[in-house]
Amino acid sequence: DDVDLFRGHLAPGPPVAARRGDAWEPVEVEQVAVRVRGEAEPRRVTLRFVRRFPGRCPLISDLLETGPLGPLSLAWTGAAPTRSLDALLAVNRAASLRAVREALPAFALAPQNVLVADAAGNIGAFVAGRFPRRGRPGDGPLPLDGADPATAWQGFLPFEELPHVVNPPSGLLVSANNRASEDGPYLTTLWEPPYRASRILGVLGEMPVIRPDACRRLQTDTVSLQALLIVARCLGPHREALTGRAREAADRLAAWDGRVLRESGMAALFHAWYRRLRERLLGAPLEALRPGLAARLFAVNHLPAALLDALLLERKAPGLPGPSPSLVQETLEEALAFLREKMGPDPATWRWGRLHRLTLRHPLTSGKGWVGRLLASLFALNRGPVEMGGDGMTVNMSAYLFHAPFEAIAGPSYRQVVDLGDPEAGGWVIPGGVSGDPASPHYADQFEAWRAGTLFPMPVP
Repeated sequence: DDVDLFRGHLAPGPPVAARRGDAWEPVEVEQVAVRVRGEAEPRRVTLRFVRRFPGRCPLISDLLETGPLGPLSLAWTGAAPTRSLDALLAVNRAASLRAVREALPAFALAPQNVLVADAAGNIGAFVAGRFPRRGRPGDGPLPLDGADPATAWQGFLPFEELPHVVNPPSGLLVSANNRASEDGPYLTTLWEPPYRASRILGVLGEMPVIRPDACRRLQTDTVSLQALLIVARCLGPHREALTGRAREAADRLAAWDGRVLRESGMAALFHAWYRRLRERLLGAPLEALRPGLAARLFAVNHLPAALLDALLLERKAPGLPGPSPSLVQETLEEALAFLREKMGPDPATWRWGRLHRLTLRHPLTSGKGWVGRLLASLFALNRGPVEMGGDGMTVNMSAYLFHAPFEAIAGPSYRQVVDLGDPEAGGWVIPGGVSGDPASPHYADQFEAWRAGTLFPMPVP
């Protein structure tokens, strides 16, 4: 959304130059000293920049392996000065939706979906942030030709052109980082899938009156609309062709209500099967294309999740085959074998939470090997592992990375319910505590309440 990559055409020089149209422009060179632990003398690092709106764009290919793409420069909206802090301060002082709307145009980094409600009964949703006006609509997902003037950014999109809505007839506004609008200029391809927002709208839309306790319960909802769709569209057409244990598993999944509860055996079966589908439909073709490509792609869930949805739900993904009856049979059998290995032969004992666990790790213990484990043990810095419900597509989000299933690595950083008609009735909770001191009773005293969906009183001043 706020970054594009440009393929460069460099003349070796001296001086080194980059082609722009029919002209050559000098590449700026800067020497910096970087001190490295354990080395007596600083390392000298050469940085190179090309001039491109909105400022100096570093050649990241000098530092990263870019393979056949060649020289790559990075343009970022943050290269130009911002007034984001002023905007945030103004939002914090705002007493009305109008005041928030007047403050948001100054906000630049990083782009946000902003939902606003005021005591007068106004509600609004705004996409706020700095987005480039790209030379060609739709540019952005792939590296662009830096020598082509048509790819250059043409300034920034004004706030008024970004998606927004105020006081909709439905009286409801929802954002789960999903696509804000189908209309308007291109902003990004990294929207979250629609399932969480659709579930929230569906539940709230059925309520004649929305009360705080209903919102609190909805925050811990674990129905996965994605899972229900995949089961219906991927298993449904092939169930009659399945045999043996695979057919039995398919029948149980077809009867499942889609709730990804920590005690759910069906949730465990679905995710074990979804993993095998992912590895067979995406992982194997990607590895055949280039060794290591699947692992790198699966380290970021957005693209493989979108490709899988295209394959399993829309039956379209260029160059990739969809699920056949034999593949569904084989992947279900492989999922069942995996679950028997991990949790025993009796499906009645299978639980999603036994696979999907969360550990709150202190920064001093993360990625530090035996040192981190020693610190965690001596000072009780971490909490968990504990069983979790939900997944990356449920309202109660509890995501795992595709390349490291099924450890929970992301979820709500805090929950809050506010009733502007009764400011004393609000509540909130965080996954830990308000103290950073491990010896404090408030270091992690909210953790179990957060898992359970309980809120602590938090009046709105």
